[in-house]
This record gives sequence, structure tokens and C-alpha cells, in this order.
Amino acid sequence: MLRSYARRLRGRILDRIVRGPAAVTRERYDDERMRCPKQRVQNITIYGDPRFRERVTEALERLEHAYPYGYALVQRYMHAIESEDISPGFKVQGPSLAGFGARSEKTTPEGDLPVTPERYAAFLVRVAANRRRALLHARKSPQAESMCRQKEEKTMKLLLRARGF
Repeated sequence: MLRSYARRLRGRILDRIVRGPAAVTRERYDDERMRCPKQRVQNITIYGDPRFRERVTEALERLEHAYPYGYALVQRYMHAIESEDISPGFKVQGPSLAGFGARSEKTTPEGDLPVTPERYAAFLVRVAANRRRALLHARKSPQAESMCRQKEEKTMKLLLRARGF
């Protein structure tokens, strides 16, 4: 009884420590990127040039049709995706982006993703699974990393099967 109470109390304290600063950072992030070209795909905001937004949206649409669970995971644990070329002028960047579910992605000179939409969608599932593990206060371990990679592999298989491979 006492042990379970202590565990719940520890979880609540960790929630306040982790989620409090993340909420403040998320608000600052949204305020800074107010002027950037953006597009929303349900809960995720995509910042960048039109080609980048189109490719990320395509990846999310393919994920939604091929693997609804993975799509829900990404929608829940990702806040924003931005192209790397808009990041340098802003204060919220680098490792602090991962704290509230944002990603800064490198693009090709044409403004495209360097990988296929299927591969990028599978990568987003792995990122979301890692973030879920962190928010549930589970330790990082080889088993946890293996679980995230298995989710990514399953996503890739389902996406490729949906394409006819």
C-alpha cells in the first residue's frame, strides 16, 4: 500500500517537473514561429517551404491509412515538424525541441525530405514511441530501444504492403 502510494506520488512529481517547463517552452516556440509559413495536420504543425510541408503531409497521410495506431501515436506525442532552414533565426532550437515534441529536419537544396515518405513516417513512429517512453518515466534501456525499433520496422512493413510491395 505504502509502496504504491509512493510510486504514484513520484510519478506526479516527475510529471510536474517534466511537463511544466515543456508547456512554457511550447508556448514560446509557437509565438516565435507565428510568422513562418505553416500547415496543420490535426495536432501537428508543419513549418517550412511548400515542398517540405507537402512531403511531410504525404508521409502522415500514408501512415494514417496503413497503420492507424502509429498515426495516433505520432499525433499524440509530436507537436511540430520544421525544416532546418527556418531554425537559425529563432531562440527555441536544438535539443530543447525534443522536450515538447518538435523536430527540426534537414532538407535537400530543393526543400524536399532526403528520404521517402514511408521511411519518414516510420521514423516519426519511432520518435513518438521514444517520447512516450520518456513521458511515462521508463528508463532508457536496450529493451526499450528495441521496442521502438520494432515499432518502426512494423510501420515500414505496413506502409510498403499498402503500396503493393
